[in-house]
Amino acid sequence: MSDRDRFLQRVRQALGRTSATDEVVPEVTALADGPSSVEQRADAVLSEATANSEDLMSQLESSAGQAGWNVARFQSAAEAGTHIAGVARNLEARSLVRSTHEILDRLQVEALLSGTGIEMGLM
Repeated sequence: MSDRDRFLQRVRQALGRTSATDEVVPEVTALADGPSSVEQRADAVLSEATANSEDLMSQLESSAGQAGWNVARFQSAAEAGTHIAGVARNLEARSLVRSTHEILDRLQVEALLSGTGIEMGLM
């Protein structure tokens, strides 16, 4: 018996199982029955998130606020970009660093900060 097998046997014993065949993976924790089931589950999750998006965003806003974050919500990327540029100017920032995430490209913060003397960097 290999070290791996001995390790797994000890884990099974600790969990009260006598063999690998005793392991029953509940359907809710199974990764997938196949590609089509993964796509169906992804579609269901997206549909549920879309249907509950306002409630989910409100929950996120509340928990972020409780964690001390300054939270602002906007109807468009343009509004969000304008807000970020305004915050940078109001703080008299000399530099601003952002990730290269695609959604941040849509904010066009670089263009909004051009000519302000605020140096923009990507990470």
